[in-house]
Amino acid sequence: MGNKTDPAHIRSIDTWESGGGIELDIVELVGGMTLVVADETVAIYPSVDEFWAEAEDGYESHRTTTLLRETGQPFALTGSA
Repeated sequence: MGNKTDPAHIRSIDTWESGGGIELDIVELVGGMTLVVADETVAIYPSVDEFWAEAEDGYESHRTTTLLRETGQPFALTGSA
C-alpha cells in the first residue's frame, strides 16, 4: 500500500491568507462540504459559501464541526455548550 491520493472526492483546494501571517487551506469536497485547515484549527462547513460568510462576519455559527482548536479541546459541535 503506497501513499497514493485519490482526489476524486475533492472539488477544489485553495489557500487563503487571513491576516497576521495565518494561512488557511480550504478543501471543497464534491457534494459541497468544505474542510478548512489552519495551524491550530480544523473545521468543517456545510459549504464554501458558509466559510466565506464566517470570514466576513466572524461568527463561528457557520461551522458544522470544529475538530481541533488551539485550546487543545478535541472538537465542539456547533451550538453545543
